[in-house]
Amino acid sequence: LPNAKLHESGEAQLAALHAVLVERQGLKEKMTVFLLEVAPLLAHSKKPLERPALEDMVFAAAQRAGLRRTELCVVAALSCIYEDPQLPGHKVYRPGRAVLKPKLCYSEDQAHNAAADLTSLELLVNSTAMLKDYRAVFFTEDVGLVAFWSALKAREPTAASTRPGIAQTTLTVSLSEALLPSLSIQQRAKLAPVEP
Repeated sequence: LPNAKLHESGEAQLAALHAVLVERQGLKEKMTVFLLEVAPLLAHSKKPLERPALEDMVFAAAQRAGLRRTELCVVAALSCIYEDPQLPGHKVYRPGRAVLKPKLCYSEDQAHNAAADLTSLELLVNSTAMLKDYRAVFFTEDVGLVAFWSALKAREPTAASTRPGIAQTTLTVSLSEALLPSLSIQQRAKLAPVEP
């Protein structure tokens, strides 16, 4: 990376990063609870007629865990439900499964690892939204995580101050064909995880 520049952070930036990490810890714990419940249900591809009931179970589990339907772990679970079993088994074609790695016997460590991967994407969003003067870059060798991020078609990260020293970041994502390949455009539009 011959043109990469290292930017020193001041006290305010370090305090903001620490606040984000502390705030995200509670979310990671909720994600872990959610994943421990749903990962065994997602272990194997489902037949088309079984998918709507599984979708309802995923949304119910998210609600029990205190998660919004728009959390990345919920979107990844939907990606597992609506994958296309006709596509090759490579991680690029199954982005939700590549991140969550669901199994019938899913351990707390596996749930924590998946939650940590998704949290790293959220940190990328926060960095991009809050540090407009700098271009955040995310390096990883995790092909599945990259495939998931790419399938989200993330755009327009913004940060808005909610109170002094606190900002809320938002990001626009798409429920793309790469994320939910077994659904049509119309079905993906209906599935958009809108909060009740």
